[in-house]
Amino acid sequence: MFCKECGTQLESSATFCKNCGSPQPVKINIETESLTDESIIETEKVSIEEQNEVIRKHKIFFNSDETLIDTLGSGFISSLFVQESFSKSVLFCSNKRIYQRGKLFDRNFQGKITYYNGERSVDLREITGMSYYVDDPIHRFKLIAPAFLFGIIGFLIASEQRGDLKDIISIISGAFIGIGIVSLIIYGLKKAKWFVIEYAGGMIMTNCNWYSKKSIKRFMRNIAIQKDKLFT
Repeated sequence: MFCKECGTQLESSATFCKNCGSPQPVKINIETESLTDESIIETEKVSIEEQNEVIRKHKIFFNSDETLIDTLGSGFISSLFVQESFSKSVLFCSNKRIYQRGKLFDRNFQGKITYYNGERSVDLREITGMSYYVDDPIHRFKLIAPAFLFGIIGFLIASEQRGDLKDIISIISGAFIGIGIVSLIIYGLKKAKWFVIEYAGGMIMTNCNWYSKKSIKRFMRNIAIQKDKLFT
């Protein structure tokens, strides 16, 4: 295929021109990764044209000549046509800036993460680094295996006992199983995946539990490409 603006030959899957940065009239269709992997489903089937319509309607970009390059969280954009607001954190990459709308996350000096609704942006020139990591509460995971193990052993011992002793051991074993189940639930809820864009004076941070690793890597790559263009 060829760019509709400058005529540069592009790959059939290209969503923007590598030469002039113009968006191409194609559908973004990211394959859903398995739930057994380190990612959760993110549906991205919103065309560039539809995303640009949202951007124009909500005046997201500072300048009218900015070009949309990529979006992280476009599965949530469709809700704007009904709700008129961002219910999740959505990142936009233009050929000049990164914009974040919806939930904004910050980590204080104690490591505690807080969030609030709002918007922020940063020029691509100011970006100093990007990272993707999993905040894994492993201390809770350590409780799960021993709790289940003690609970199972307890029930085996109780099966060989009689009278009140059997009831007491069964109750204690059930308590261990309960602790294991609660710890497993908390572990799953607290395990969070974060995407961070660092810049001089701060960072753009978003919870990306609902984004696939493929879309995150694509977004990071597109930021790097656009940033390189500014310095060449």
